[in-house]
Amino acid sequence: MDNTENDVLTIINGIVTKCKEGLVNLVIPDGVTEIGVRAFSKCVERLESVVIPKSVTKIDSSAFYGCGHLKSVVIGEGVKRILSDAFWVCESLSSMVIPVGVTKIGDEAFGACISLKSVEIPDGVTEISEFAFKYCTSLTSVTIPSSVKTIGMFAFADCTALSSVVIQNGVTEIGYGVFTRCKSLASVEFGEGLTEIGNQAFLGCKSLTEIKYNGTMQQWEAVEKGKDLNYGISATIVKCTDGEVKLEQ
Repeated sequence: MDNTENDVLTIINGIVTKCKEGLVNLVIPDGVTEIGVRAFSKCVERLESVVIPKSVTKIDSSAFYGCGHLKSVVIGEGVKRILSDAFWVCESLSSMVIPVGVTKIGDEAFGACISLKSVEIPDGVTEISEFAFKYCTSLTSVTIPSSVKTIGMFAFADCTALSSVVIQNGVTEIGYGVFTRCKSLASVEFGEGLTEIGNQAFLGCKSLTEIKYNGTMQQWEAVEKGKDLNYGISATIVKCTDGEVKLEQ
């Protein structure tokens, strides 16, 4: 794509590097391949909607950081990576459909999106990084697909409206403090591929009453569990496919 600088965007070597101050609604032109670092830093006061074409493969760090009026984002299926802080503090964003093809959700990518009520994470994502959805205080439920291998530390910490979580069979590692202070979390379902749960994964989850594990009691016993797994929660047992296991004190 040719370099472009007009009254809407600056595009250099296919990368959006800057937007016009005061921009409200935007359809990014086909042919753009990346949304650059802090590309929309001048649009934080008014930007409300963005359509990203399938030619884009990467949304770089802090691309939409602080765009507090951003309500609607449509991401094309060409995107492979959403990097750190990409949508940090996009306080008006209420839903997000992450397209098939994305493999990585970066550190704090959707952190502090306080109006985000729903997020669809597709099969194909392999990594949910540290703090990815921290402080998403309106998020009510989440399903982690089997393609995900690791969930980074504090990825869903302080999601205070989160009530249910389903973690499918491919996930092997849940990091430190992943669901810390999710005070509305009532039920969690683990897949049988799980091998490790980090320290204080459910610290402060005072409403957690049901833990289900889609493997046998023997498999559950083999899972490496960090300290304080059951600290401050109401659940006392784990329901496995062949019986129940008492949570270790």
